[in-house]
Amino acid sequence: SQQPLSYNPERARRKQRTVKGSLGGALLLVVVLGGVGALVMARRIGNRTSEGGVPISHTPPSEAWDGSTTLTCTNNQRVSLKGKTITATASPAIQASGNCRLTLDGVNLETKLDAIAVSGNATVTIVGGRYLVGGLALQLSDNGKVDIAQSYVELQGGSPARFAAATNNAKLSLQGTRILAPGRALALFHMSDSAQATMTSGGVESGGGEGGRASITVHCARTCRLSGTDLRGATITSTGATQATVQ
Repeated sequence: SQQPLSYNPERARRKQRTVKGSLGGALLLVVVLGGVGALVMARRIGNRTSEGGVPISHTPPSEAWDGSTTLTCTNNQRVSLKGKTITATASPAIQASGNCRLTLDGVNLETKLDAIAVSGNATVTIVGGRYLVGGLALQLSDNGKVDIAQSYVELQGGSPARFAAATNNAKLSLQGTRILAPGRALALFHMSDSAQATMTSGGVESGGGEGGRASITVHCARTCRLSGTDLRGATITSTGATQATVQ
């Protein structure tokens, strides 16, 4: 027959220590795994909410923009605005700087003030769209770059109306774009320092010059080229230009 098991205090204490050690190890493992899981989740969320170090909201600022404030693109951001119609009351309406890459695709913008300012290695690409501007249409500086294709720009203010002013190695390129200044003389380009402008296969029309003739002024310290551009019989006056050419 089996002998009754006698109570052994030392053996009971060892079992108790073993159970406590197992529970403590399991608890530590849970804590460690929980921390790792939280870190992985944080990184996943960070990846979803960051692109190039720039936070991305569920509704991009460009989509919510209504023109009451300046649309700002900066710090390596990539911003795209497509098919919007905006009446802007802030000046400038749009500002790009700090290596920003901004694309305006089929945007219709109306403002009585300045429209677009570009600086600090930012690049703005404008494709299509209609821009009705009361102030300066484009202000470029500090390596800012603007490329415009197949757009329509009407300058509705100023005497003369001003399309683009640039300085410090800024670059402006226009292709297939029409620029109108109804009833006004037009200061098309005012490019200082090493800024450059090129316009191909577009059209420029102004009024309000001497005797009612169209008057277009091009001021370039370095290079301005208008190639294959319909100037509607305007008289071009180049001032301060060393390499200004009209072809």
